[in-house]
Amino acid sequence: MKSNQKNINQLIKLEPIDNDRLINLCGLLDKNIRQIEEFFNVEISNRGNSFKITGDNQNVAHTSTFIEKIYSLSENEEITPKQLHLYLNNSNEFLSDTTGDDSKDKISLKK
Repeated sequence: MKSNQKNINQLIKLEPIDNDRLINLCGLLDKNIRQIEEFFNVEISNRGNSFKITGDNQNVAHTSTFIEKIYSLSENEEITPKQLHLYLNNSNEFLSDTTGDDSKDKISLKK
């Protein structure tokens, strides 16, 4: 984390509470969470559906939005480490879709 920027903490709660979706989001032994941490250069801790994100302001904001979008996707698809890697590498486009219209810019992956 950059030393010239102030670290902040942000708490997010993912709704609705769904243990299967949380397991899907976090991955085996929290592997997906660690991958997200490394990519966005933040620290993430969670307990149930509550996630605490620590880092610089911009990275925390991006991470929070990313986790919320991945949680939303986890309702209908399995989030594998490979898929997460693709979402992370396309995170600029993924995070810029703030219209709420998922149908026009939906990311589809072939199995």
